[in-house]
Amino acid sequence: TKGILVSEKTRIGKIYSAFFEQEYPADLTFVVIWLIASIVAIYLPFLDAIPLRIILALPMVLFIPGYCFIAALFPKNDDIDLIERMTLSIGLSLVIVPLIGLGLNFTPWGIRFDPIVISVTLFTLVMLFISFYQRAIVPSGERFSFPFSEIGGTIRNEIVPAGGGTVERILSTVIILSFFIATITTIYVITIPKEREQFTEFFILGEKQKATDYPEWIIVGQSYPLYIGVGN
Repeated sequence: TKGILVSEKTRIGKIYSAFFEQEYPADLTFVVIWLIASIVAIYLPFLDAIPLRIILALPMVLFIPGYCFIAALFPKNDDIDLIERMTLSIGLSLVIVPLIGLGLNFTPWGIRFDPIVISVTLFTLVMLFISFYQRAIVPSGERFSFPFSEIGGTIRNEIVPAGGGTVERILSTVIILSFFIATITTIYVITIPKEREQFTEFFILGEKQKATDYPEWIIVGQSYPLYIGVGN
């Protein structure tokens, strides 16, 4: 019993130290700020006419959930390299968000705008808390730290390593082009709505507002309730 109590106190001490005694990682702090900004942009009505809402909301769907999930799984700097971390973040986001929508389909709320925003936000926050804790219990010299100050050189070295052969450079170029094409295509599909079919709808319904119960005989002077609908 004493060993269990000591272990429990140690676990509580680690959790307290992770959230209250250590500096928060810069990349996870940036994710929190972006998440708050995207939620504000989504629900502010006057941002409908400018692309800021799309710019802020797209990473919330296509990148941030997967990035937080990867951060929770791989808290060490040498677990995976930067390019793998970024690529997996996009790929997992494209899996996680539809799975959340699939789960909502079996709930009373259904696949609607507000439940999706709330669910994705809650998932991201849970992964953020786990990521904070996972990095806090790793020795400071081994923790993953996003190289903001040298991001350009780091990505270049990860994509095209020094001394790499011609085949590696060609493959790296193809991967980069594919990534940018996929990103641009996704943004285009989301920002440019598909033109709807243009037609006029006309229908007549019976007394119970259904396509039945039409009167077979009409007598002058008597009323017959019918419902006529026109939609354009």
